[in-house]
Parts: sequence; structure tokens; C-alpha cells
Amino acid sequence: RYFNTFDLLIVVVSCLDLYVFQTVYGTKNMPFSMFRVLRLLRVLRSARVLMQNPAFRPLRVVLTAIYSSLKTVFWSMVVLTGVMSMAALFVCQTVAAQLDDSSIDLEARTIVFLRYGTMARAVWTFFQLTFSGGWPGYAETLVDDFNHLYAVFFMFYVLVVIFTMF
Repeated sequence: RYFNTFDLLIVVVSCLDLYVFQTVYGTKNMPFSMFRVLRLLRVLRSARVLMQNPAFRPLRVVLTAIYSSLKTVFWSMVVLTGVMSMAALFVCQTVAAQLDDSSIDLEARTIVFLRYGTMARAVWTFFQLTFSGGWPGYAETLVDDFNHLYAVFFMFYVLVVIFTMF
């Protein structure tokens, strides 16, 4: 019953958009064009009928499990983002003083600055090294050219964050 009213509303607004506003204003970017997205909701009505079919019971179980885990996944991502940000802040702060050290190769200092020189760059680098699997490439310059103790930091980070949390 409510879907019939909804369908009527979509048809009326679409007709207004197509025949009245485009004719009068001569453009296709009118405010009512956003209602075109609402047409997709009509597809959901068809999906509801399909979901009632007993053949789709396994699909309903999977969708229910995904829906039930969304809150947990959200909070896991919040914790993971916090840990990545803290690690990025640590590395950003520890390399800041060494970026002006002329005894370190200029190319290495440039690479480290581009990866860890600002907080935004450091967070982006830690996002990449956490999710791309290429963490040795991101740690190599720090370990080889700056300080070997970064190897301990990155081993700890990889063990705790990548293997345990991710």
C-alpha cells in the first residue's frame, strides 16, 4: 500500500522533471533529478519478494551475519585507525630532528620526508604499509639510513597490528 504511494510520487516527480522543468528551463540538472536515485528503491521491493523464497535462505543467513557484524567491524576500524595514527605520530616525531642531519644521504632524507615528514604523510604511509603488504619497502630507508632501532619498531608494529589486529 505504501509502496504504491511511493511509486506514484516517483512517477509524478519524474514527469515534472522530464516534461515541465526541462522544457521550461532547458536543462537536465534540475533539483528534482535527485529523485532518480529513489527509483532504485523500487528494485528493493522486488528483492524483498525474492528474499521470501525458500531457495534464498542461505543468502538471508549471510546477509544477516554481515549486518550483525557491522558494529564490530566499525569499532575495529576505529581502534586500528587510532593505532596507525599513534605509530605515524611516533615515527613523524622521531625523524623530524634527523631530517636536517647532513651526515645522512640527501636522497634518503628526501624519501623519508616524503613518507614521514608531516603527520598527514606519515598516516598515509602507515595506511599503505598496513593494508598493502609492502611494509618492508616503507621501513627499509628508515632502518638502513636513519637508525637500526626502527627495525625493532617495525617488527613490533607488524606483529601487533598487521598479524594480530588485521
